[in-house]
Amino acid sequence: MSVAQVTTPIRPSTAATGGTIIVKVGPMAKEYILYKSLLSHYSGFFRGALSGKFRETSDGFITLVDIKTADFDIFVDWLYLQRLDKRFLHTVRRYHVYALADRLLAPDLKNSLFDLIFEKVEADYPSYMMIIFAFENLPEDDVLLQLLVDAQCINRGIERKMGDIDKLYFPDLPKEFLLRVMQKLNEIANKDKEDGRDNGKKRLRRDDYVVHISDIKEDMDEVESNTDSGIADSWNPDSCW
Repeated sequence: MSVAQVTTPIRPSTAATGGTIIVKVGPMAKEYILYKSLLSHYSGFFRGALSGKFRETSDGFITLVDIKTADFDIFVDWLYLQRLDKRFLHTVRRYHVYALADRLLAPDLKNSLFDLIFEKVEADYPSYMMIIFAFENLPEDDVLLQLLVDAQCINRGIERKMGDIDKLYFPDLPKEFLLRVMQKLNEIANKDKEDGRDNGKKRLRRDDYVVHISDIKEDMDEVESNTDSGIADSWNPDSCW
């Protein structure tokens, strides 16, 4: 079950009257000419940037040096279309854009990407590569981290037959992930023991996961503190790429 959109859509005719701004993305400074109204409406990050608190906006542009243009392309497509095109969202890209949506404080985009990631792990376990990326690039209380832990335990990821790629990433699995897996397995075992039986095949349910919607006011201090790079240092777009 998909989580409902949390932001009231803005009419294109309204967005078209609010002016534009250039956003320069990546080391090659690819330029995107975007409607200010759309950016402010759907992204708390840009709402702060366009409030005049960023040095770059005084020059008529915003610079995001450490963002991959392929990820930002997805954000821009979604910004204007309000939907995601799976043709451009292979599994790795979904995680990368989810982390970008978290950094840009774009809750509707984050919700939509969570739905797509859930589809992949609902009856399967996540790859070690994606687990490492998620734990390195998301806040420790992000619901996606719990989903990855649950999928690892409930979908028998512990029993996976490791191929060469799994063996490559296995030594780098985060300690926090391993601890949470142990805790989850303990919870499952104790639940079965309390019931006096094996509860059989357990399943992940989308309704059990509520994507965290950042409090924009609380996060504005973080936005203002990152005026030089436009994004937090903890964001690592090259991780596990």
